Amino acid sequence: MENHESKQVTVLVVGASGFVGSHCIKQLLSLDYKVRGTVRKLSNTSKYNFLYDLVPSKKDNLEIVEADLVHKEIWPSVVSGCDYVLHIAFPFVLELLDSEPELSQASVMGVMNVLEAAFEAGVKKFVLASTFTTMEIGNENKVIDANCWADEKKCNPYVISKMKAEKAALEFWRQHKDKIQVTIINSSHIFGPEFQKGVGADCEDMIVSFMTNQWSVIPEVCWAVVDVRDVAEALIKAMTNPYSDGKRYIVSSSSIWLRDIFGILKAEFEMYGYEFPETEIGKYLMTIASFWNQKLKSQLSESFTELKVDNTPSIDELGIQYRRPEDFLLESVYNLIDLGVIPNRIHNPEIDKLVYDEKVHFDY
Repeated sequence: MENHESKQVTVLVVGASGFVGSHCIKQLLSLDYKVRGTVRKLSNTSKYNFLYDLVPSKKDNLEIVEADLVHKEIWPSVVSGCDYVLHIAFPFVLELLDSEPELSQASVMGVMNVLEAAFEAGVKKFVLASTFTTMEIGNENKVIDANCWADEKKCNPYVISKMKAEKAALEFWRQHKDKIQVTIINSSHIFGPEFQKGVGADCEDMIVSFMTNQWSVIPEVCWAVVDVRDVAEALIKAMTNPYSDGKRYIVSSSSIWLRDIFGILKAEFEMYGYEFPETEIGKYLMTIASFWNQKLKSQLSESFTELKVDNTPSIDELGIQYRRPEDFLLESVYNLIDLGVIPNRIHNPEIDKLVYDEKVHFDY
C-alpha cells in the first residue's frame, strides 16, 4: 500500500478495538496516518490498550476517544479535524437483535449520526464497513455482484438493518456528493489472526468450534470467506481512491465448501489429536436436526449451492491481492493456539518451535 500524504492526514476509525478496526489501525499507523479511534468505554482500558502496541514507534499518532453511535450530540466533536472516516462499528443493542424495526432504526441512526457529522466537519470521504449477506441472501443461484441486494423477506433482522443503513448512506451521498464521498465495503465471512483474545469474537468462536469437536456433522453449505487484513486494506484503499466514490465493493477471497474447510484443518491438525466430523448432510436433514442443534440452525441461511461471487472490482479498482483461504484458516488456528484460546495439543518441542516460528512470520 502506498503512503498518501499521510503524515498530515487524520483518519477516524469508528470501532477501533474490534477485529477489523484494530487491523485498520495497524495498517494506518504503518502508513504514517494519524488515527483517532472510538471505543464505547474509555474506562475499560483492557479492551483497547493493545492498540498502542500494534506499531510502537507510531503510538503517539494514535488517539482513543469514547463515543456511542446512538448519541448524536457527541459526534461533531469526535469527527472534528478528521479527513476521513472508516465506520466499522455496529450499535451495541443486544436486546434488539430479534426486533427488526428497532434494530434497523439503531443501525441507520448509528451510521447517519456519524455521516452527518462528517459532512458538517468537511470530511473528504466516509467508508462504511458492511456485510456480504446484504447482497447474498436470495441470490445464491446467480453471480453475486455489487449491484445485488438481498431478498429482505429471507433475511434476519441484523441483515435487514445493515441493508437499510447502506441505503441510507448511499441516499445521503446522492444528495451531497459534491461535498462528501461515500464507499461501502461488503465483506464475507472474516477469518485471520487477532491481536488479543476476544477481539475477533465471531471468527474466534467459529474457529474454536471447528477445533474443539463441536460439529457432529458437516452442513453441505458454501461460504464466501476473506482474511481480516484484506478487509482492512480494502477499507483504507477505498478511502483515497476516487474510482470508489458512491460504490459498493464485495471484499471476498473466494468461495469454499464447509467440508473443504474441515479438510484443510484435518490435514494440518488431526495428527495432534484434534477431532473433526466426517459426515456431510444436506438441507433437508439439517432442517430437521436444527430443531435441537443450534450450530446447524445457524447454517440454514447459508448457500446450499456453490456461491459465485464477483470480486473483480475490488481487485481491479482497489488493487486487493487476496490471501488464500487455506493459508488464513490455518493462521487463524495457530493464532488462537498461541493466545491460549484453543487447547494446544502440539507437544513435540520441534513442532512447538515450528508453530512459534510460523506465527512470528505471519504478518498480523
